[in-house]
Amino acid sequence: MFKVLAPLSVVVVLSACSGGDSSSSSSEPVDASSDTSFVVDDVPESMVAMFEDNEIFSVFAELVALTDLAPLFEADGEITAFIPPDAAFGRLPEGTVDKLKDPKNRDVLTRLLSYHMLDGKVPELEVAAGTMVTKSGDEVAVEVGDQPGYLMNIKLNGIPVAVGDLFAGKSVAHLMSEVLIPPGLDLSTL
Repeated sequence: MFKVLAPLSVVVVLSACSGGDSSSSSSEPVDASSDTSFVVDDVPESMVAMFEDNEIFSVFAELVALTDLAPLFEADGEITAFIPPDAAFGRLPEGTVDKLKDPKNRDVLTRLLSYHMLDGKVPELEVAAGTMVTKSGDEVAVEVGDQPGYLMNIKLNGIPVAVGDLFAGKSVAHLMSEVLIPPGLDLSTL
């Protein structure tokens, strides 16, 4: 079973809505409709096909293409990706995305993107509270509320998952409301 998402007009309270600093918080509502307005008509054959069908993933897809991670999104294997939309990358400090594209920062980019990935397919209802080890080897803290299927029922490092269970091939993606920053990684030093 997969979710069919019509364009959403939701107001989401983001725990970190400015400057990509996951330690700051805001109680101001943010219109997240630009982050989550997309339609999944059928289960795409791969995450690459999902990226091509939904322009809100264009920054993530472009960054993945610059790393050795790209084949994982095309492959027939199972992965889980927590994908920030373009608007989340736009909230990083000015110039950060351009710096991540620089070949000299490829290792940093790979670690950042790997921090958004898990080996294996983990649908929303199988996400458990505690910690998960990401593909980067770093742990991410997981909070799970008691209302599965609701927006922001799951949080990674305090950052809400805006939409869960976007199936693509044998993999699954979950739409994040912000970019996850691995522990100890300071993007301002790029």
